[in-house]
Amino acid sequence: MPKPYSEDLRERVFKVIDEKKMSMKKIGKTFKLSIKTIYLWRKRREETGSIKPASGYQTERDEKKRKEFTAKVAEIKEENLVFIDESGIDDNEFYAYGWAPKGKRLFAEKHAFKKKRISIIGALNDGKVGAPCAFEGYCNSELFEAYVEKILVPTLKPGQTIILDNASFHKSVKIRKLIENVGCKVLFLPPYSPDLNPIEHFWFAIKHAVRKILPIFSPNINAAIDFIFQKSGKPYLG
Repeated sequence: MPKPYSEDLRERVFKVIDEKKMSMKKIGKTFKLSIKTIYLWRKRREETGSIKPASGYQTERDEKKRKEFTAKVAEIKEENLVFIDESGIDDNEFYAYGWAPKGKRLFAEKHAFKKKRISIIGALNDGKVGAPCAFEGYCNSELFEAYVEKILVPTLKPGQTIILDNASFHKSVKIRKLIENVGCKVLFLPPYSPDLNPIEHFWFAIKHAVRKILPIFSPNINAAIDFIFQKSGKPYLG
């Protein structure tokens, strides 16, 4: 089975779709995708609210678990809800398109260097993103445990509920103990329900903004991320 297209590529495609400045045919040509693929992505987003690749062994969500989850969340005060999520961006993710006067070809320089992945973790609480952290590479159990212990926990208040997705490195006994030791609870999202985590929308906006200014800061992606967080009024602690 071929590897699914990355979530970052899907985000870039939907950004162009939502701007309504390019036809589906032009979008397909720009990103080297078939019209059928774009159509299926759009259909999935309309039906599930997610742009992530569907799992090969389970594509349907458990609606009963989703209803139970939303009922639990509805009983918790907004200031006591803390949504955690990770995202990532590569330092060579420049937009592969642009606009020029009709009949004119667009020329632009493209930086050539080895790709570096920067992962970002943050906590959304009461409409604000706090406890952000960025590091090179992909997240794993060791890194996430360090994030929770050193960055997240000092910001938590007794009585808050920490909401996480079902990534395996979120479910260690140590993470649960670190959170419960400061008087907080852990609540996991229902399977295949990223649409129930509002921080997803924040990451989409941040990554779009970073890609737009990345050529200015390249190859220092950390500076680009820092600039966007400062501009949005949300301090970046990387």
